[in-house]
Amino acid sequence: MIRVSAAYYDGRSSVRRAVELVFSEQGQVRIRGEDIDYSLEYPALRISCRLGDTPRYIYLPDGARLEVGDNDAIDSAIEQLGGYEGNRFLHLLESRYTTAFAALLVCLGVVFSIIEFGIPMLARQVAFALPPGVESTLGREGLQTLDRGIFRPTTLEAPIQSKLQGLFRILSDGNVEIRDSRLELRSSARIGPNAFALPSGIVVMTDELVKLAQNDEELLAVMAHEIGHVHHRHILRQILQNSMTALLVAGLFGDLNSIAGLSATLPTFLVQQKYTRKFEREADAFAAETLRARGVSTVHLANILKRLSKSHGRSEGSLLDYLSSHPATEERVESLTARGQRP
Repeated sequence: MIRVSAAYYDGRSSVRRAVELVFSEQGQVRIRGEDIDYSLEYPALRISCRLGDTPRYIYLPDGARLEVGDNDAIDSAIEQLGGYEGNRFLHLLESRYTTAFAALLVCLGVVFSIIEFGIPMLARQVAFALPPGVESTLGREGLQTLDRGIFRPTTLEAPIQSKLQGLFRILSDGNVEIRDSRLELRSSARIGPNAFALPSGIVVMTDELVKLAQNDEELLAVMAHEIGHVHHRHILRQILQNSMTALLVAGLFGDLNSIAGLSATLPTFLVQQKYTRKFEREADAFAAETLRARGVSTVHLANILKRLSKSHGRSEGSLLDYLSSHPATEERVESLTARGQRP
């Protein structure tokens, strides 16, 4: 016979009452306390698994609950009455540091695999499945936000603006997927020479980048690269990946308010660099194919990349820095130069 002190909750109120549990060798369990005295069969109990020395819960058929602090006594009762081995096995696992550490590594591996492979795959499927109206809204509102903050109207002369729009049409015409893309010209001393794509096919190019280019082919190459981002839905996929990663980490910590701002943002920032490298290779490949089809060497894209690298001090500094969103410049320059030298 095993006797255990417990706290009794009737399941209808928060009133706590002290009781005694008595486990008999015949499989009967008696619960005795003030105004409480009844018996039931052991199989009718549902006993929570042991986790360290935290209190154990025993759930009764009528919805009542018992809270027990003496885990050893409960383990003895389970063993005596032929209970399942899951309680003891789980306690054995969590009480061994090596096992707990191995389990932690497995969990981290699973989370990393989800972030590294699962989320990008899902984000890609979602990005290509979303209706065009979603992208249009994101692109329009994104540009409006930038116009209120870091952009100013272009100061380029009308003939230059007309020439740039003509170059952009050379790339977008004939491609059904990106024929609705458009070029937006802006001035910004804050970000300097820059070009990037927004959802819905908006490609933004700054006056400073136009002045940095030495010929039309370099500008055409940059446009082709940014249209590559539009073609592959990179911006929308990046937004989805970052959001999914942040939600995953916040969910794992179980506190959306306190950790979403820091704990969720940090891993998102770390994995973003890998995603961006892949996206840049895809955009470069698209640009190379597009330029070759129009008789333009990819060396022009390599040349302006090198000039941008020097202009931005190798990606250290301004907001929306070209190189911070376009990593591995040396690697890309070598690849593009090699492509441009092929017959």
